[in-house]
Amino acid sequence: MKKLLFIPMAFLFFAACELAKIEITTEQIVDGLKTALKVGAEESVTSLSATDGFYGNALLRIPLPPEADVIKRSIDNELFRSLGIDKILNTQLEGVVKRINKAAETAAPEAKTIFIDAIVGMSITDGTAILNGTYGNPTSGFDSISATKYLKEQTYEKLTKLFSPFMKAALDKPIVGSISTTEAWNELTATYNKGAVLIGQPKVEKNIEVFTTQKALDGLFYQIGLIEKDIRRNPAAWAAKTAQSILDLVFGSVAAG
Repeated sequence: MKKLLFIPMAFLFFAACELAKIEITTEQIVDGLKTALKVGAEESVTSLSATDGFYGNALLRIPLPPEADVIKRSIDNELFRSLGIDKILNTQLEGVVKRINKAAETAAPEAKTIFIDAIVGMSITDGTAILNGTYGNPTSGFDSISATKYLKEQTYEKLTKLFSPFMKAALDKPIVGSISTTEAWNELTATYNKGAVLIGQPKVEKNIEVFTTQKALDGLFYQIGLIEKDIRRNPAAWAAKTAQSILDLVFGSVAAG
């Protein structure tokens, strides 16, 4: 008799387990995705606004714009060396790079509200695909930063316009010594341009505001992507850390990426 009772009891047990797996709604998926992105934005701003947040990270350190490549190529020119211009340019180049990254670090906190507002106001029409890492049909079959890519796709142009004034203010501020990034860049190009005429190279006339704004935003998006990856791998830990149970509910419902 005991053996006969075992089968239906076992069946009821497993059936109860299946019922315990609550199916999440579309609204919950969207909420979970936006929460993950907001957490990512907050964590990214904190990380990159810290001392040497950009400059100290080899992956995110902002270089000079491509237009400055001709300056670096010309430094070892024989005439430049004979006139001592090479030493001046080397010093100025490194000074500009340090200031660009310090400016990005200074402007980064202003990105927090801009990102949060964009995330809250963003419409997510394919939440399930984003959650499952299949949005955009990635060639790998799974994209662990699918939500971050969707955010960038939907908001990058708007974020660039909103963040640009803060970046310009930071570039114009004398945050390293008594010279601003803009002034240091102008001094660098002026030094080079005087010599460029002598060696038959093109002058460099470039406003670095747009380039540095985009690079700073790219760095923030990169960091948000790292946070998204970790939330996918450890949803319960992030839910506990942020007091956002929706992270575990939503990301815990899919396989870790």
